Amino acid sequence: MSETLAETHALVPLKEPGLGKTRLGSVLPAAEREQLVVTMLEDVTACLARVAGIRSVSVLTRAAAWVPRGCLHVPDRGGDLNSEIAAAARAFESAGVGAMLVLPADIPFITPEDILTLLGAARDAPVVVAPDWAQSGTNALLLTPPRLMATHFGPGSLAAHEAAARAARVRWQLVSRATLGLDIDEPQQLEMLLERGGPRYGFLARALRQVS
Repeated sequence: MSETLAETHALVPLKEPGLGKTRLGSVLPAAEREQLVVTMLEDVTACLARVAGIRSVSVLTRAAAWVPRGCLHVPDRGGDLNSEIAAAARAFESAGVGAMLVLPADIPFITPEDILTLLGAARDAPVVVAPDWAQSGTNALLLTPPRLMATHFGPGSLAAHEAAARAARVRWQLVSRATLGLDIDEPQQLEMLLERGGPRYGFLARALRQVS
């Protein structure tokens, strides 16, 4: 692995308490939604920590108490997501970071193999993008260096990131993997998470029974 890839730093944005997973409000009370957010965050950051090519893991959030042990806290100043990521990218580059991997906090099935695939793709392309399950959003963005281009997270971000890479005239590569693309946003996905996510997600069973 090259020196640049060995110094990839991961950034995991996380919404503040009460703002995450509001689309699940019809099936999950607020307390269970918060528990879901924290559990998925812990799974994502634990996966990142197991990959030797990831130098550090930072959580971008206003909820400092939710940052898992072993992770760094990047305070969210209250701006929009892309401006907050841009500020983190500036700080990373000032610290000499070679590459930045942005991952959402709600992809609980992510594996170390997923991350290694992203890092491997970065050997050939300074922009690596992974789509979500709907093939419209972005579930991973790896930039070498961190400020290579602006990010465009939000609706239609996959096409926006491709367009940004083309506008910057840099090579980009798409990495599609089922476990990496499966973010949890819709009520119907919770049954699958309960079935496949292991005992840490057992708290979902009672809530789902109450609405069935």
